[in-house]
Amino acid sequence: MGNNGLDIRIQKIISEFGLNQSSFARRCGFPESQTRQFLKGTNVGITHVIKVIDGFPELNPMWILKGEEPMYKSEMESQKHTNIESQNNASKKEYCMECFIKDGRIKQLEVFNESLIKRNNELNQELGRLKALVGELKLEIEARRKATG
Repeated sequence: MGNNGLDIRIQKIISEFGLNQSSFARRCGFPESQTRQFLKGTNVGITHVIKVIDGFPELNPMWILKGEEPMYKSEMESQKHTNIESQNNASKKEYCMECFIKDGRIKQLEVFNESLIKRNNELNQELGRLKALVGELKLEIEARRKATG
């Protein structure tokens, strides 16, 4: 994901909320080194951006992601009441952001699910091999009993 001014918005969040890098990181649930990455303007993964969005629910997710005003959700509400067109656009953006976040999480779950399915298939193959081996051993034991018996 490109930076597109995210470093400036992260610095603004830290400033507006009276935080330091460490307290910002704690609020978002990631290491302080990740905050430094944001502030350097380094490209960061969407997972960390989602953690910022989750850590600051009072902020407009589209502002965090793209810098689209307003910064605060409460300002979105006041805009919705003053202009019907603005209301439609803000709610569409909010809905799209929710879908975007869910899609990211769904994608992660789909990848994890695929790995579980693959592992389950491997284990089922191993189980089939072991069952066949047990069957062969039973036949061998039975044959030895008959030979000695």
